[in-house]
Amino acid sequence: MHMKLMVINRDCDVERYDSFCQMNGSIADIGRFSAIDGQTLDMQELQSAGLIAPDLCYSRGAVGSALSHILLWNAVVENEQAVSIFEDDAILSSNFQEESKRIIESLENEWDIILWGYNYDVNLVFDLLPGVTYCVANFNQTLMRLGVERYRSRPVNASPFKLFKALGICGYAISPKGARRLLDLCLPLQNAEYWHRRTNETLRNTSLDHVMCHHYEKIDAFCCFPSLCISRNEHAKSTIINS
Repeated sequence: MHMKLMVINRDCDVERYDSFCQMNGSIADIGRFSAIDGQTLDMQELQSAGLIAPDLCYSRGAVGSALSHILLWNAVVENEQAVSIFEDDAILSSNFQEESKRIIESLENEWDIILWGYNYDVNLVFDLLPGVTYCVANFNQTLMRLGVERYRSRPVNASPFKLFKALGICGYAISPKGARRLLDLCLPLQNAEYWHRRTNETLRNTSLDHVMCHHYEKIDAFCCFPSLCISRNEHAKSTIINS
């Protein structure tokens, strides 16, 4: 049985959903999750529920996006069933279903989260040869954007590596154990600066993926390399940044 696939999409973002369906038409049965629109949220209510800190500096769009992912994590826990979650700008490889299934089977049940994709405008850090060396990978996001059609048309042969640092959550699988752990670690969402020792960078927390990134080393987190999905990551069109 294939793992359930879900795409997060706001009701008002009809064009983004149409584009997602067109780009990923070869992948069967991707369910749609009606995302939370940050503009409609009662921040006081979220504070009372222990979901956000009173002074959280996220944009409303970032809060809505975070809560959409968190609701799906809760569903994963309740249903005791792993799910692959995508944002509505994700572009999946043509062999995504076969390759993701193979990777999940290779990890057996020893995983919390597997990033199918990640942002290409920042570095990715993973355990290349455990006990020997990690790897810091840099990408050319401009070339990736130009190569979208080429990416869609060819299969990707990927391997899973223990994940140390990645930003972007355009596509990932999360297990019930992983969902429990991330809910415990990430909530309440609060202002923080996270130092990443392997790259000597400090990141200010402005979105859920920053918090997740901070905790990847504590949990059984993996990334696919090369990635089984990509995102153009266009800030001008981002519903997180611009709402």
